[in-house]
Amino acid sequence: MKKLMSCALTGVIACMCAAGSAVAYEPKKDWPCVQVKVPDLSPGMMWTGPVLEGTHADYKASPAAMQMARKLVVRRYTDEQVAGFVKEYADSLDPASKEVELTRLFAAAFDLISTERKQVIAAIERFTRRQRQMADSVRKIREELDESL
Repeated sequence: MKKLMSCALTGVIACMCAAGSAVAYEPKKDWPCVQVKVPDLSPGMMWTGPVLEGTHADYKASPAAMQMARKLVVRRYTDEQVAGFVKEYADSLDPASKEVELTRLFAAAFDLISTERKQVIAAIERFTRRQRQMADSVRKIREELDESL
């Protein structure tokens, strides 16, 4: 499992680098980071399992997958702990439905992480806008003080 996660992470980084070099970089006004803003990630960037459509991706039909996904995305767990949770979950599944249920688990975890990631990106952009507004206000006050002296 750890090898699979490592391969997936390597693939994500490779795709992001390839995508970044294929398109000219255009800085965004509200994006303060040096890294190129990638607003949405695709499951295909990191998932080599079955296509995430239909039954495989319908994680809402599997309360157990959704519950486990909520546990997996908590940041306080180490990679080793997460791998242990996934192994324990996989071992508890019926072999006939294991592939479907593990795919549902990935789909659920991916959706949860994507939602949180979008919220973090939006917060960074809001913070940047407020910082720039504050800097503009300080400049304006400074100019007014300079003129009054």
